[in-house]
Amino acid sequence: IGGGIDPNWNKQWMATVQPSKLSVVDTLKQHLSEKLPAYMVPTRYQILEQLPLTANGKVNRHALPQPDLSSATHYVAPTNPTEETIVQLWQTLLAAEKIGIHDNFFEVGGNSLIAMQLLSQLQNTFGVELTIAQLFGSLTPAKQAQLVKANDNINIDQLSDEAVDDMLQQLVGQSNQFTDGLIEEMSNSSQEVNP
Repeated sequence: IGGGIDPNWNKQWMATVQPSKLSVVDTLKQHLSEKLPAYMVPTRYQILEQLPLTANGKVNRHALPQPDLSSATHYVAPTNPTEETIVQLWQTLLAAEKIGIHDNFFEVGGNSLIAMQLLSQLQNTFGVELTIAQLFGSLTPAKQAQLVKANDNINIDQLSDEAVDDMLQQLVGQSNQFTDGLIEEMSNSSQEVNP
């Protein structure tokens, strides 16, 4: 009964461990993104040698270092007035000093409540109708500027008189086609009722 353990048996359970090419932060992000919903995965990480503890062994939150809120991406200044206005909106809403056009909204401190405020500000400032889904699909000032330009409503005050006349003639033509089609449809249905 019993007996010794064959040392060769141990070797079959060993596997060679390949060192990961991911940093500790990237590995942590990857692990958390597999376990948590996307909105719960932290956007910033700060590696500490050890956590400061109270006398009771709990984390001393007051002794934790202030997080580094500088942008993770390289700063790129706005290149046009639309981007500049959007960056100013971000700076106001996020209470941030320096926002680049490639900074991610959530990585610089944004959240869903501030996103709703930003959406309202974009709509009021640029006169565009955007959805929150469109905003969440464009999380940098550069992409939001493209979104604003793509959804820009035509300002009739900026059009020439010829352009306004052309637009009115197109509308009248469409209206006449609709009216003619409606009259024809009504006459056809009245003939079916009164043969």
